[in-house]
Amino acid sequence: MEGVYKVGIKPNMDRLDNLAKRLLSNRRLNQSRRGTSRISAGPGKGPYYWVPYPDGHWQLWSVRVDREDEIPEHVECWKRVVAEIIATAWDKPDLVKQISRLPYSVPRGRVSYFDNLYFLNHGNDAPVADWKSQILRAFGLTSMAAARPDRLKIYHDGHEHMFPVEQLKLYRLLEMSSVQQLPAAAQGVLWG
Repeated sequence: MEGVYKVGIKPNMDRLDNLAKRLLSNRRLNQSRRGTSRISAGPGKGPYYWVPYPDGHWQLWSVRVDREDEIPEHVECWKRVVAEIIATAWDKPDLVKQISRLPYSVPRGRVSYFDNLYFLNHGNDAPVADWKSQILRAFGLTSMAAARPDRLKIYHDGHEHMFPVEQLKLYRLLEMSSVQQLPAAAQGVLWG
C-alpha cells in the first residue's frame, strides 16, 4: 500500500501530513507519503478527494494502494482520514464528527485497474483546471498515459458526484463563502 499523496503542497502542510500518517498508522490504510519523489514508479489505485482550505485553494488528497483488494471505500476513507484532515486544516477539530457525516460533500473520484486497463472515474466537478494531470501524477500514471494512452480510460461517473445538500452543509460548518469557494463545474448545481 502506498498511502496518502498530496499534489501542490502548500506551506504549513507538514502538520496535516503528520496527521495523515497518524490516522493511517493503525488502520488498514497504513502509510502516508507525499511528493512525487517518494511514490513508487509503478502505477497505483484508490480513491481521491479535493479538499478545500481556508485560503481558497483546493488540495488533491489520494489514498494510493498497490492491490485492488486493498482499495478502501470512499465513506470508510472519508470517516477515517479526510474528515479529520479538513477539520484540522480549518482549525476546527470539534467538527470532525459532523464533517465525517458528509462523505459526498467535496469532489472525489477513484482510480481502478481491470483487464490491463486503468480507469479514472470522476464526478466532473473538480475545482481546478489541471485536475487530470494532478490525479495522473498522484497515482503514478503520467508516463503510462503518455506512452500507452489506450490503457487509460477516463469516465464521468455519476456515482462520484458531490451531493449538493452535503456540500452546502460542509460549507456552512466551515463558514465558507459558497459562491466564492464552490468548484466552477458545480456552481450550477447549487446556484444555477
